[in-house]
Amino acid sequence: MNTTDSNLPQVRKTIQEVIENRNKALSKYFEALEVVREARFYHGLLSDRTFDVKINGKYICDSEDLPKEKEDIRKALDREVWKYLAEETGLFDLMDEEAKNSFDHSLKEEVLEITEENVMATYAALSERKEEIFYRGIFNVFKYLSKTLVTNDSFRIGKKIILQNYFADSAFHSLQDVERIFYILDKKTPPTYNESVVNYMRMNSIQGIPLADVENEYFVIKSYKNNRIHLIFKRPDLVEKINKVISSWENGSVRLGDRSKSKNWRNKTTIRKSA
Repeated sequence: MNTTDSNLPQVRKTIQEVIENRNKALSKYFEALEVVREARFYHGLLSDRTFDVKINGKYICDSEDLPKEKEDIRKALDREVWKYLAEETGLFDLMDEEAKNSFDHSLKEEVLEITEENVMATYAALSERKEEIFYRGIFNVFKYLSKTLVTNDSFRIGKKIILQNYFADSAFHSLQDVERIFYILDKKTPPTYNESVVNYMRMNSIQGIPLADVENEYFVIKSYKNNRIHLIFKRPDLVEKINKVISSWENGSVRLGDRSKSKNWRNKTTIRKSA
């Protein structure tokens, strides 16, 4: 593999830095584990009650199986590193809420060790599938919305969509997904959660601010007292792109001429393999 490969996803830090920081953290956690076990041993000579210590919500030093405790710590740390990489490479930008939940669930089942070989191989494979991940997310988001109230026929998005029960988490997630999709199709980096329309509306709701129309460059959100919101789209060109993705996915053809990508996959420092 070349030292730099523009086809691989990109992160702000080189892969060497990520792994170096991970290894240092893991080494310090292992040292701490040994120190705590020793402290509990001497404490136990004086009392039946020793101090309990938790890492990532789990008690450590409560068994004689030191290798297992070290492996539990390794999994907890590597789980967070994989999430960090998914965020930094823009992979999360391409995922709908369902895909993110599936990603989180997979990390609970099995946590691949963070090594240069594993990271390079995993993200090379994901880079090849990023279009599929994004298009599937578009299809899933709007398929879910079509089950509520979508002003279209034959599963084709029209000038607006209607979300019911918008105070529910599912509605907020759907709105965030729609906002993310429009940004990516427009070749722009999606806003962070704190900058998103979803957060603005949620904070207004928490603070008891009266319902009001919200607008960004892609849609106008009109709120109604019957607990519904109307998303009125302002960019028919992007709506048409969404409909092409939906049609292509339904027909089993997901490779469109317009290769929409998150800017995070293009503009961050290329992952470099060690010399």
